[in-house]
Amino acid sequence: MSALALGGPQFAARADSLPTVASGGGPSSGWTAIAWTLGRGAQGSLTILNSNVSGPGFASLYLYDASDRALAGGNVGITGNMGHAHLEASLPPAGPAEQTVTTTGSIPYGGQVTVTFDGLPPGTYKAIFVAGGNKHGWTWALNGNAAVSAPTAATNGTDVYAYSAKDFTGSVSTQAYAGAFGVSSMGAAANVATQRSISAKHTLVGIGFFPGPQAVRSDATMHGPAGQSRSCACALSDVTGPGAAGPGTWTFTYTALGAGTSNMADGVLGVADAYLP
Repeated sequence: MSALALGGPQFAARADSLPTVASGGGPSSGWTAIAWTLGRGAQGSLTILNSNVSGPGFASLYLYDASDRALAGGNVGITGNMGHAHLEASLPPAGPAEQTVTTTGSIPYGGQVTVTFDGLPPGTYKAIFVAGGNKHGWTWALNGNAAVSAPTAATNGTDVYAYSAKDFTGSVSTQAYAGAFGVSSMGAAANVATQRSISAKHTLVGIGFFPGPQAVRSDATMHGPAGQSRSCACALSDVTGPGAAGPGTWTFTYTALGAGTSNMADGVLGVADAYLP
């Protein structure tokens, strides 16, 4: 399935060949946020790779300036490996930042987000990396030339949530798959008046809530702690932008029927309770 692009144009990544200034990751779902400085003539890239995902998962990456204003960012929700089925939501990049979102064709399967920067003004910048639904390992990296410093501050956490529609609870929530090696090749879903609630101390950031691309849905909604309600697909945006979901308990409701190959009837709920340095 071709990517569903929401937001700005996509560009070819360029700066992955530059030396790695800093990197990290973990063996399962998690998030890391860093702050670092750029000198004059800085060139570099940020990347997150969430590989070998067992079941639905996601990867998110955002680039910020010193005032916590998002300059670029993207999410990929991983729903299957057949045809690289995935869902994408991106912020329009503010030049000279560029971004690409891809999936990896492996068994199991995964996704990657890359943001490149070339000639950003000197100063302090921040980034947040989020990986969900991964039981085999994910990595992040800051690459750059000599004008790209090592991180001066960092925060991280493991409070990342990645669920499929079958993980919802309610009056009916039924799912049946046939497959091997953690890869579902055929799927069928029936989710009626089901829901999932998440309580956050900070801000929820990530892929948000996306119904399956072949699901016939009658309701897919985020309900916030202050009574707010948002119809979905709900892309949780950057930490401070208009799409951000603040602290408190958020409830995600889902009503759908669907069937298809490669989990394409399934939904993805992926969020992280995260904050910048």
